[in-house]
Amino acid sequence: MSNDVVRSCPKCKGELQIVLLDRQRKAPVSAINGRCVKCGYRLAWILIRGHRRTRYSARRFMNRVLLTALLTVSCIRTANAIAQTTNVHAMVSEVSDRRTTGQFFAGSEIKLKLVGDGLGDIRGVRRIQITKAVDDTGRNLVTDEKINSAGPFGFQRIGKVSNQIEETIKLGNPARKATVIKEIVGSIELYAPEKDSSAIVTVKNFTAQNGQPLALAALHERNVAITVLNKTQYEKMKKENDERAAKKGASPEIADAFANMFKQLFSGFMRVGENDLAFVINDPNSTLVDIEINDEHGVAYKRGNRLSSEGIHILSFDRKIDEKAQLVIFLATPKSITKVPLMLKDISLP
Repeated sequence: MSNDVVRSCPKCKGELQIVLLDRQRKAPVSAINGRCVKCGYRLAWILIRGHRRTRYSARRFMNRVLLTALLTVSCIRTANAIAQTTNVHAMVSEVSDRRTTGQFFAGSEIKLKLVGDGLGDIRGVRRIQITKAVDDTGRNLVTDEKINSAGPFGFQRIGKVSNQIEETIKLGNPARKATVIKEIVGSIELYAPEKDSSAIVTVKNFTAQNGQPLALAALHERNVAITVLNKTQYEKMKKENDERAAKKGASPEIADAFANMFKQLFSGFMRVGENDLAFVINDPNSTLVDIEINDEHGVAYKRGNRLSSEGIHILSFDRKIDEKAQLVIFLATPKSITKVPLMLKDISLP
């Protein structure tokens, strides 16, 4: 309930209409609003009444005001901290649509451009996870492959001076009548190993351990096994594998799952050259993010072509790996991963 009062406007001496709320209830705290009909001058006051309970009520009111102010400041600081940590924005740069009634090659692809100052300390995007994607007919576009991950050697790095990167999301086959992808919801994992010293493992003179799993506690604790082979070791193990395969009975080693990977490695289409290295990797938890080889001065070898097949990767480099070269292994840790929410709406289909 309210009461209207007319007073003289302090600005133009015109009529200042004042509205007093809750006057009948005699509330300890009430609002007073006023407006001049001539010049538009406005009045916005808070009335605190001085009855017996005034001291308690006024104190309670001020405590609420102070608490609200503190919470507001806290929320602003928290929001600023999150904005500084995840100052990365995603925008759609290209849409590819291959709608068909067949089972093969059907689907759509969304190419995202990630921009922002938050990419300055990021080595790259580790993973993009899509939890929801629907077109305007309501069809679910999330495929069985819900997580797009580049893997240890397909990991796309961001240059030191770059503030943008492109990533592609693969979705299902939109309906024939669909004109837009109504919504895409998910998350993007940014990888910044400099934030956690345990995320980077450096192996000096690693070539001395070639041909056998790297004996590193940091890898063993994370259930990661890496074996590096050069051209000579590859050819030697290929010859031994061919000799075993020529025998009538299969040896226990061939029956082993790890030996099966070597059988693929020694298949005809996978070859190791003078400047190549073969990496046999067992990483069931997808902890391995990237691998880099540096010379003794810390300068990275340039990578060329790559052949991969189920845990086996053959990499070509611009020159032969020196004995003093260093193997740098990048691992995913909680401190090195920053998850950025992804939400896109109303993406037009071609």
